[in-house]
Amino acid sequence: PMRAILLNDFIIQIPVDSTINKGQLIINANAIESVFNNGNDSISFAFDFNQENYGSISINCLNNIGRNIIELFNAESVIRKELLSDSIALNFISPGTYNIRVFQDINGDGVWTPGNINSLKKPEPIQIYPDNINIKSNWEVDIEIDLKSNL
Repeated sequence: PMRAILLNDFIIQIPVDSTINKGQLIINANAIESVFNNGNDSISFAFDFNQENYGSISINCLNNIGRNIIELFNAESVIRKELLSDSIALNFISPGTYNIRVFQDINGDGVWTPGNINSLKKPEPIQIYPDNINIKSNWEVDIEIDLKSNL
């Protein structure tokens, strides 16, 4: 079996063999310990690496100036967050309906910062892509985002 690599306290890298379509990560009981010496329960994660079961989005961005972050999200949560470049591909997206928003990360903290009425600080500019994006298995969706001048 392939071995996962612990890159740091928060990232586990799982090598992917292109000939294998499925994988599993098992974290044994007490493999992770808190500062209070409490251990974790045993847990396993199943992975599906078969690209035909996922869709992808190819994004072409016009007028990309500054540090902009793109977020792909559905009704439940943010699925992907990436630093936006002139073109970007988001792969291995589960079939479903998604939306996209782009915000200018002025303070560089990686999250959208709201304004503050007391200090008259404006929120970081944000733009929502107007259409739903429907992802299907083994399909690529091409979209173009034209960032407004105030973003």
